[in-house]
Amino acid sequence: MNTISNNIAQCEIEAELKIRNEQKKQHVCHHSKAS
Repeated sequence: MNTISNNIAQCEIEAELKIRNEQKKQHVCHHSKAS
């Protein structure tokens, strides 16, 4: 039971990191387009 909740938490962390990485890429794209 413990390992299952740990896996879910790990998946949520990885998903959060992916979302942040995508947002960073988008910000970089917007900045380069602006200039």
